Amino acid sequence: MTERSDAAPTHGPGGPYIEGVSDYCDRWCERCPLAGRCRLRAFELELGDLADPADTDADRRARFWRALKTVYGVDARGELHESDASTVDEVWQGDGAAAAIYEEAEADDWDGDAALEERDEPTDPLAIAARELAVDLLKWLREHGEAAQIACDAAAVHPCGVAPADALDVIRWYGVQLGPKLQRAVRSDAKGNARDRAGSAKVALLAAERTFGGWTVLRDVLPAALPARRAEFAAEIADFQRRLASLRAGIDRAFPAARTFVRPGFDDGTLEEPAAL
Repeated sequence: MTERSDAAPTHGPGGPYIEGVSDYCDRWCERCPLAGRCRLRAFELELGDLADPADTDADRRARFWRALKTVYGVDARGELHESDASTVDEVWQGDGAAAAIYEEAEADDWDGDAALEERDEPTDPLAIAARELAVDLLKWLREHGEAAQIACDAAAVHPCGVAPADALDVIRWYGVQLGPKLQRAVRSDAKGNARDRAGSAKVALLAAERTFGGWTVLRDVLPAALPARRAEFAAEIADFQRRLASLRAGIDRAFPAARTFVRPGFDDGTLEEPAAL
């Protein structure tokens, strides 16, 4: 790859761009304190909505090249750094498996097991366990998500300082992200890419821990708010947390470098405070 052009801007709306900040992030741009310093986020905003039905393919391609030039200072994708190229591809092709799962799950004839089996089939035991957990989470949300949302919206802030509605959002976001991130770590391991292995595994580890934390908040809210299912909610949440704890321990064993991996922007002292969950 060539060096980035001098024409590329060095600052985003939130300050100097942090190179590589999007390589091992959770892709939750709306809640990211570093979104204003992320070149990929700037590219996405410059690119706009690729799904706009009013646009032709030619319109989308023209906007893509214009955004590439504006944000990255290059005229061709092949001139990008390798990490930039992979994330630009991700935007152009869609955000990947995790981003599409919820949209599919809204269909009346959705079959969670069949839907995920059609995707990149995991072979690693941890990735398989994470996929099965995502399927069960989606089933639970289809059945109880609306009632849980109402209960969380009405509940007071948890003693840990997290609003229950935010905890439910965390579960929704990270619960389906865990599997794809683990699968990426496994693929990187097979390719001998130690950095990507550790970085991807760290994102998976954080997803497991934050989902666990989200369930801890809901464990104190849902049984009391919905007494008719008190025992069922308590048992279901305990099972989700047991499986998440098992995955967390498994990631630590299989990817020992994950926990100490330093993600650009997130783990190098740029952020003064860590995420609440």
